[in-house]
Amino acid sequence: MTWLYRLARNVGYVVPKQVDIAASLRKAIRVGRHPPGSRIPTVRELTETCGAGLPTVHRALRTLADQGFIIADGRHGTRVVEHPPHLHRFGLILPELPGPGGRYASMLFQAQADAAAAIDRPDRRVVIHHAINQYPELPAHQTLLGELAAGMLAGVVLVEQACSSAWLDVRRAGIPAMGAGEPVDGFILDQWQVIIQALEAIAASGHQRFGFICDGTDISLRYVSQLAAEAARHGLSIRPAHVHCAPVAVPGWAGRAVEACLDPAGGAPPQALIVLNDNLVDSVIAALRAAGAAMLLVQLANFPSSAASWRPLLRIGWDQREVLAGAIDELVAARTRKGQCRPVSALLHSERFNA
Repeated sequence: MTWLYRLARNVGYVVPKQVDIAASLRKAIRVGRHPPGSRIPTVRELTETCGAGLPTVHRALRTLADQGFIIADGRHGTRVVEHPPHLHRFGLILPELPGPGGRYASMLFQAQADAAAAIDRPDRRVVIHHAINQYPELPAHQTLLGELAAGMLAGVVLVEQACSSAWLDVRRAGIPAMGAGEPVDGFILDQWQVIIQALEAIAASGHQRFGFICDGTDISLRYVSQLAAEAARHGLSIRPAHVHCAPVAVPGWAGRAVEACLDPAGGAPPQALIVLNDNLVDSVIAALRAAGAAMLLVQLANFPSSAASWRPLLRIGWDQREVLAGAIDELVAARTRKGQCRPVSALLHSERFNA
């Protein structure tokens, strides 16, 4: 019996008979009384045990079939599907709707959506729920709440979970969840390690001066405070005039940051540039080309996204197919051990394009 169903009962709402029957059968499937592939009671048996008419029982069974729990098997009756959703269907929660062409403005969200399509398989389905935010009355949000209430998800992965978890209490649904930090246990994507690899690559290329452009989030600003000391450990130097924040939501800021890095008033221009958000890269490249500048560009990347045309280019980041697959592996493990999810680390990948 789901939390939403219990709430309806507690406030005195008269639950329709077909909803009651569907909830009872669904609970029997979820707790294992009707395991995958097994037959459920016949329609006639259900009419007798539930005290309901044939149309009511048929409506209840149609609901369970639409939710993916059962399937009609001809003369053999109705059986539980081999991969019921409460064990094999996982939700990827994105706080943004795709654009008219089906693409996301955020390259991270697009990489996650591509990853979901790449790793989807019958025994581990990945479904995307969009625009889960502070407006729960929106249809997309209501659809997800309905699936959680019906037990149609084995677990959820929250991308930018700080945005989603404030409006979505997944723990109340009693399913495991993975996110990028508190309050949901999650996977670890350490951008500081991206910076360290970038500094190592710049030093190995024989350069000394570099610039840094981030997106101005709290975590990237913390990196800025540590940047000069870490650069010195690699034999590199960075001037305050070459450190800039460029919010992704404000077009043109990344280009102005490049112009400031190249301004002679700030001293000798950088020989390399680190860009810590792949959504800023196109604007950065446009500004570099407009200025006729030539330098090594090092960017955080969400693979398998395609590489920009700038050369020389070094991309450092995570393959989101591995990130999502690892998160789902941990969701499955958490269900098996009946405990909370444990943090999962992802390996960094790099890709270099020379001039």
